[in-house]
Amino acid sequence: MKFKIKWWQLFFYEVAIISLGIVIGAYWSFFFSDYLYVFLFLFAGCGGYTLYFLIKQMQT
Repeated sequence: MKFKIKWWQLFFYEVAIISLGIVIGAYWSFFFSDYLYVFLFLFAGCGGYTLYFLIKQMQT
C-alpha cells in the first residue's frame, strides 16, 4: 500500500487534531492535569514517529 498526502491536506488534518485537543483539554482540564507527563510523552513519541515516516516517504 502506498500512502501519499499533500502538504495542505496534512495542514487541515493537523488543525483539526490541534483544535480537538484544545477543546478536550479546556473542557476536562481537571482530569488531564494529573496525566500531563504521560500525554507529553505520547505527543513526543507519536509525533517523532510521524515525522520519521513522512520524511522517509519523501526520500523515496
